[in-house]
Amino acid sequence: MPVSDLFPHIAMYADDLAVIRSMKADLPIHSTGVLFLHTGSNNAGRPSFGSWVNYGLGSENQNLPGFVVLSFGVVPCGGLENFSNGFLPANQQATLLHADGTPLDNLQPADKDSRISKRSSRCCVAKTTPSHGRWASMMRSSRRSRITRWPTGLQSLVPDVLDLSRETAATQQLYGLDSTVPSQRLYGIQCLRARRLIESGVRFVEITCRPGASNGTWDQHGDLKNGHEKNALDTDQAIAALIQDLKHRGLFDETLIVWAGEFGRTPHSSGRDGRDHHPEGFSDLIGQHVLDHSPCTRSIEKSRPAKRKVRRS
Repeated sequence: MPVSDLFPHIAMYADDLAVIRSMKADLPIHSTGVLFLHTGSNNAGRPSFGSWVNYGLGSENQNLPGFVVLSFGVVPCGGLENFSNGFLPANQQATLLHADGTPLDNLQPADKDSRISKRSSRCCVAKTTPSHGRWASMMRSSRRSRITRWPTGLQSLVPDVLDLSRETAATQQLYGLDSTVPSQRLYGIQCLRARRLIESGVRFVEITCRPGASNGTWDQHGDLKNGHEKNALDTDQAIAALIQDLKHRGLFDETLIVWAGEFGRTPHSSGRDGRDHHPEGFSDLIGQHVLDHSPCTRSIEKSRPAKRKVRRS
C-alpha cells in the first residue's frame, strides 16, 4: 500500500492498515454527508454509529459513559444528531467531553461541603424527574441520560482518566505533546485521551477536528498544497503513536480504529489549486488486524472480550 511522504510516521505501520476504496455518499453536501457517515441516513432521527455499538456490545466500565466524543464545544456540521441515540434509550447518546483542558464543565461542586452539594443535586433531580409540561417533554431524553450517568462515574473518574500528567514523559513525547506547534500538540492530546478512555473500558471514542483551525478541515478548494502539508504535520505523529501505544499495551488486537471523511475529492477545482466535492467514490482507512477475525462472531461470544472502537472523523 503506497503511503504519501506527508505521513512518514503512519507509513511505518502500513502493514497494520487497510484501505476501503468502495465508499460512496449520496450528496456532495457537508451537512448530509457527515450525518450519513455517522448514522447511515441523510435525515436526522437515526442512532449514531457509536450509539449502536454501545447499545449492542455494552460498556466495559459502568462508571463511565460508553460513547464519548472529544468535542470543541461547537455544533458540528450536520448537527448534534451525529452523536444522537435516535430511537435507542437516552443513555446511548454520546457524552461530549472537552478535547483539551478540563474535560467537563461544573464537574466538581463549588461548595466546600460536597456532601451537601450532592444531596441538593439529587433532590433537584428527583423533583424534576416527573413531566412538567412542554419544557420537560423537550428535555426528557437529555435529562434521562444525565440522571443515568452523572452521579458516580463522571464526577469521580473522568478527571483521573483524562489527566495526561499521569503519563510518562516518553509517552507524552511519543504523541507530540512537546511540540511547539499548538495544533499538532492539540491533536496529540486528543489521541492520548482517546487511548486512556479506551484503556479504561469506554466502548466508543470519537475524535473531532477543530472547526476553523488549520487542522480543522481537509475541505480545501484552494491552496491545497500548503493546507494538506499543515494538516498532515498536525495529525501524522499522533495517529502513528496511537497505533504503537495500543500495540504496546496489548489493545490493538481488540480495537477497531477508523479514519473517515464524508466524501471524496475531485482531481480539479472550480477555483485554483484545490479540489471539489466528489461523493461517488472515496476511501476510508481502518486498522487491518481486526479483519483477520470475524467481528460478528467475536462480539457474541461471552467468553471473549468484545471489541473496543476508536473513531476519528
